[in-house]
Amino acid sequence: MPGATQNTAYSNTIVPIGGLAPVTLTLASGSVPAGLNFNNGAITGTPTGTGIANFTVKATDSSNPPQVTTQPYSINVVAAGPNIGSIAFVAQPANSTGGQFISGSPVTVQVFDSTHAVVPNVMVTMSFNGTPPCSAAVLGGTLTQTTGATGIASFPDLTVDRGQLGYTCRPL
Repeated sequence: MPGATQNTAYSNTIVPIGGLAPVTLTLASGSVPAGLNFNNGAITGTPTGTGIANFTVKATDSSNPPQVTTQPYSINVVAAGPNIGSIAFVAQPANSTGGQFISGSPVTVQVFDSTHAVVPNVMVTMSFNGTPPCSAAVLGGTLTQTTGATGIASFPDLTVDRGQLGYTCRPL
């Protein structure tokens, strides 16, 4: 089954193939994730927790005697990603000489959510902002870091080959 995101509406349907219609689908064992409902193959709702829910669906057709089969399924519910509100330089890059570490290293940024609370454990990637004035400019070093508990990511070894202005960072 397709995965789900916590606190985000989910809807999927198990459709039986074969058998004499109507075919009734019921849960034979296990359960769908908390917050979701199972109704004759329709799985809908908003998952409230995270993790993998394993369940088995039983299909019973209308023949006499009825034909019955079971099929295992699982749904993985993942936590929603942070709502990034802004990224601010704590230590900005300075004018630098091509091929050397950027002056003022490490370049440091802090990530905030929409309520201005810091966001830990989010990946930040450093890149040029827009089209470089020098088309051959290359940003090097460790370009992706993960924010720590204070929402800060540090880039200690950034280099620029052929010079560039207008750095930016983008959360992944």
